[in-house]
Amino acid sequence: MIHRKAPTPTTPNYKGTAAEFKKFYYDTAQTYDPDEMRLAKSLWSVQHMVFGSDYPYFSSAETAEGVKNCGIFNPAELRAIYYENVQRLVPRLRTISS
Repeated sequence: MIHRKAPTPTTPNYKGTAAEFKKFYYDTAQTYDPDEMRLAKSLWSVQHMVFGSDYPYFSSAETAEGVKNCGIFNPAELRAIYYENVQRLVPRLRTISS
């Protein structure tokens, strides 16, 4: 007969819903109103925001211009949103845009 030690419970790693939402990535599709972008930036890290458009309803150029002109992001944050964050998530995309 094999005697096994009973497992010891571990402390849950759950830190709440807000912490879980901060793990997701959010795109900019049709969302570049200054108030919405200010709220998004306050809730999530800019490192978790990626460029997205809802073509054919709005062109990529309109969305890129809207995100830029909302006045919430500095140039480094815009680069992160436009392409750096997605390149970090999908490394093979680095060679496509270079």
